[in-house]
Amino acid sequence: MDTELHSEILSFFEDHCKRYTESLSEILRKHIGINGNTDAFCRSLIPKVSRLLELFLSGQDDAFKSEAVELGRRIFRKNLPVSVVVNAFNSLLFDSIDFASRSTFSEEFSLFLAFVRKVTNYVALGFIYESVSAKERFFLRESVSRSSVRTMFQLFLRIRKVLYGEGDTITERNCPLSQLFDTLEFRLVSSKHGIRRQLELLHEAVHTHENLFKEYFKRGNYLSAYLTLVNFYHTLEKLIHLFVQIERGKNAVRLEDIVNFLASEKGPFVLFALDPKHLSSINRALGYNVGDEIFRYIDSALQAKFQGSSYAVFRCFHSAVCVLVEGKLSGIDFEGLFKRIRLKLKRRFRELPTDVDISGFLIKVPQELSGDKDAISSAVRLAIRESKRRVGELFTLDLSSEEEKREVIILKNLYKGIVESLVLERVGIALQGIYSSDGKVEHWEALVRFKDDEGNIVPAYKFIDLLYDYNLIDRLDILVLKKVQQNVHLFKGKSIFFNLSPVTLTGKRSGSQLRELTRSLVESGLGLNFGFEITEQAALEAFLPIVDFFREFNLPLAIDDFGNGYSSFSKFIDLVELVPVKYLKIDGSYVKRLTTSDKAVKVVRTIVSMANSLGIKTIAEFVESEEIFKLLKEMGVELFQGYYFGKPQLVV
Repeated sequence: MDTELHSEILSFFEDHCKRYTESLSEILRKHIGINGNTDAFCRSLIPKVSRLLELFLSGQDDAFKSEAVELGRRIFRKNLPVSVVVNAFNSLLFDSIDFASRSTFSEEFSLFLAFVRKVTNYVALGFIYESVSAKERFFLRESVSRSSVRTMFQLFLRIRKVLYGEGDTITERNCPLSQLFDTLEFRLVSSKHGIRRQLELLHEAVHTHENLFKEYFKRGNYLSAYLTLVNFYHTLEKLIHLFVQIERGKNAVRLEDIVNFLASEKGPFVLFALDPKHLSSINRALGYNVGDEIFRYIDSALQAKFQGSSYAVFRCFHSAVCVLVEGKLSGIDFEGLFKRIRLKLKRRFRELPTDVDISGFLIKVPQELSGDKDAISSAVRLAIRESKRRVGELFTLDLSSEEEKREVIILKNLYKGIVESLVLERVGIALQGIYSSDGKVEHWEALVRFKDDEGNIVPAYKFIDLLYDYNLIDRLDILVLKKVQQNVHLFKGKSIFFNLSPVTLTGKRSGSQLRELTRSLVESGLGLNFGFEITEQAALEAFLPIVDFFREFNLPLAIDDFGNGYSSFSKFIDLVELVPVKYLKIDGSYVKRLTTSDKAVKVVRTIVSMANSLGIKTIAEFVESEEIFKLLKEMGVELFQGYYFGKPQLVV
């Protein structure tokens, strides 16, 4: 190729550069460094192109490659979009073919095209080296705080090994992600977010791009290798985004998610849960750092015990920690573990002004129960309910046992029956008297009554938790008031207190219905005097909505289950000052233990003393014997409720 052709090629490059840069947007031209004068910019490139052409024609391949690669690095550092760079390469190749076909030097056609192809190919190699360096800096910076990035870094390093000729024995089958996909924790959280299959496909795509890159790089086809590398990065970024979701999702696993997972997998599985009692009350009374420390203590104890691909430890409901175990029990003594953690917990927090305790349950789910979501869900609900009633014990439910499976079926049928009763408004209302010490009724408490398929009354403790668990308590509260409104003549002249959940009060629809029904009963004109009972814990959790409601209607309020928890005393005083709190109902668990527990006696005396100082009457529930009645009377309790005085009587 002589001097004349050399000049003609340089002229072609300058013309091509002008045409191409003028076709770019003003923003891109500024980004490249072209400030309005494309002629000057393109002329500045000619010495570099001339130098490359000289090296190529003189056969100095190593120097030619080195300078073309360095040019690629410099172009990459301009941060141009990939689409612009690829378009520039394609435009140069097509214009080169057109130029060569029109040139008087057609005999050098193949040599000229070889030069253009080699320049673009080695420039692409510069892009590869520079992009890998940039990505390595990104991974090193981001992997410090994000474990998902650290995992992806291992995949990225395999590309780096290809570039620098280092060996790599990792395959798709044994790569870090494949091993992670098999862990129980990953499967559960990715299923919860509905991204498990998407992750697997992206993982497969990463390895496909990696293998293509290796092949192109090995053949020296650097432009194709770079385009493949761009796809590799893009897929890797998608994986990082989804893995961040997985990391965050570990702290937001609900029991419903675990139930869905168990119903979709083959098992067998074991679900083990520990639930510290009264944690929210301890947080309010002693500070959130105390309650959080109790939870963290349990969580760390379980995390230390259950490590491996067949275990998953989650915070699963309220403050509880759940452990999911895949496969048959391998000699794990869950009962012993429960006792050890409970004992250590009590010792660790023995200086707190209240006893720290836990409840727990263990559910064994056999393989044959896979797919039966209703049965698994009912088993979990049964376990939660029973464990709450047995603080300090581990409730065990083996679903491979026909007898225990029947209990779950009974609970499932009970739930369906309750839902049907709520929908069809087949709910009964009974009244139980609140008596003074001389046996006269002060007022009545309205109690809900459900019947099972055989017509038997279902005890309240069997369905109240279910209603809360399935978010049905607001429907029940509204239905009770509707029943009273429809049969208000049956309650004429009575003073009645209705149980009220803050869920009903704060719900948009139920809150509106509550106000409408309350207003209707207030204006009935039949002499119906009524108020509401709200538990101590609920009253403080929904403080402002309760204040607003009782100020609006000026109705009396009874605080139920008082003493069951560790409320903020100052907040309770605020409530008393702002709304008409008329009664404190002493938690029945203390009343039942008056004859056997000095602590129960002290708690009751303290509540009575506090109530007297605030001008509030005290009510003791679960008064079931003359001995307990006399003890309460001596302590200064004014009102009594329980079988000793009278059982609830069905009214409607």
